[in-house]
Amino acid sequence: MDFNYNIPSTIKVIGEFTAIDGGSSIHWSYDSDFIIANPLKGSEKQIHSKGEDYIWIFIKTDAELPDITKFYENREKDCKKAFDTIKKKKDIAHLTDLDLQNFRDVEHLLADPLIRKRAYHVISENYRVEEAEKAIRNKNFKRLGKFIKATHASLNTNFEMNFSVLNDIVSEAENFECHLGGRILTDNFFGYTLHLLEKEGFDDFKSGMSYMMYKNHKRAIECFRLESQQDIENLEEI
Repeated sequence: MDFNYNIPSTIKVIGEFTAIDGGSSIHWSYDSDFIIANPLKGSEKQIHSKGEDYIWIFIKTDAELPDITKFYENREKDCKKAFDTIKKKKDIAHLTDLDLQNFRDVEHLLADPLIRKRAYHVISENYRVEEAEKAIRNKNFKRLGKFIKATHASLNTNFEMNFSVLNDIVSEAENFECHLGGRILTDNFFGYTLHLLEKEGFDDFKSGMSYMMYKNHKRAIECFRLESQQDIENLEEI
């Protein structure tokens, strides 16, 4: 079970949809292209999407958050249990060898509802990556936003990655018309939330989010607009 993705070190990326157990993943690169990576095939392909009327926003909170190393270790163990159980009845090398329909046919093998939820997150996330790739290629960013929202929901419900202060940010962001989708981030950027916005709404979104987070949750936040290599380098230095 591998929670990492294999992308050449010459390509600097920020995770968007993250591969779990051999699934494909989508990343956003320095030059605003998307990279679709498949670690099992050792491949990646770029989708050019410059010039679109949308932007990516990272939001950071002033709240102290826990170390999530154990969280990942526990989720990895849960997914391994699901894989081992299904493997006894179905010839698979990875959980992501199953699509959603195939999973429906074998989910009864997972007697523990917790393990079933973990497996469902992995398999459904791989589906979201595939559908998100289509949305990006078709420049349908409203549809892409729906998959970002779905990932956030699944991380909360099925992976039980529940951190109230981060969920508060995503929930408040949903009140803005320019907001297409938001989610908590994992791995190296845990503590941030990622948001897809219509570009023209950024200024109102930034000021409005700061006001609402302090008014409703007594939290200070910072919004980072990501449109260039320097933007990401600045973020990594924080």
